[in-house]
Amino acid sequence: MHLRVPEDRDVFLRLCEDVLAYSGDSDNAGDSALKLFNRLRRWQSLLGLARGDELSDEEMRGLIGELALLCGPLVSRYGLEGALAAWVAPMRHPQDFVLDGCAIEVKSRVAGSRNQVRISSLDQLEVQSGDLGLVVIELLPASEEDGGKSLNDLVVDLLDEAQKCGGKVLDQAQRALSEWGYVASRSYDRHRFVIHSISAFTVTDGFPRFTRSGTDPRIIEGNYLLGLQSLGPFAVDLEMLV
Repeated sequence: MHLRVPEDRDVFLRLCEDVLAYSGDSDNAGDSALKLFNRLRRWQSLLGLARGDELSDEEMRGLIGELALLCGPLVSRYGLEGALAAWVAPMRHPQDFVLDGCAIEVKSRVAGSRNQVRISSLDQLEVQSGDLGLVVIELLPASEEDGGKSLNDLVVDLLDEAQKCGGKVLDQAQRALSEWGYVASRSYDRHRFVIHSISAFTVTDGFPRFTRSGTDPRIIEGNYLLGLQSLGPFAVDLEMLV
């Protein structure tokens, strides 16, 4: 394999490392070669769908939070194919997940930072139909030795599980990641986290928020910071939402 475009060095290195790690633990050359080409086909498919620039740190943490909910509670409840079907954030839906009768918006924050999250649009906490929940995932920086995982690690874990479920589910996962804007980059490996806590809130009457239906139509768009310290009356068990 040869790198033709120097600007793609980070992605190329990540590809090489992943292919070698995946194919290098085989017992014989034939099995190793099969794994190598299977892995290359995955990368070819993923990069062929990819678009956009490298994610910002905030976007990276946001995707980590969504993957944490997807690959944890949602997979446990609905299976991977069902969880991927509920993941609507890649399709630019106002919320991140839509389940039976309930939409869920996911926010990520770093442990020890200000106890707040940014609501990035007037539609994000607008109840369209059914119920709406807000899930806040607190990320604790941690080394690889302490179990910390990078965005790249979480994506590889997701695709490995999807591959076990068959080509349809693997394609579903690859397409969702690409539509979200993910392209592997070594820069993401500088940030590793463990899930410190997950909090859930139900967005009902009295919940502090700005919504499009409740805002002067001359205001086209807006975002705001939501303090979490006073949301106790709206706290629920995560199981109630998923």
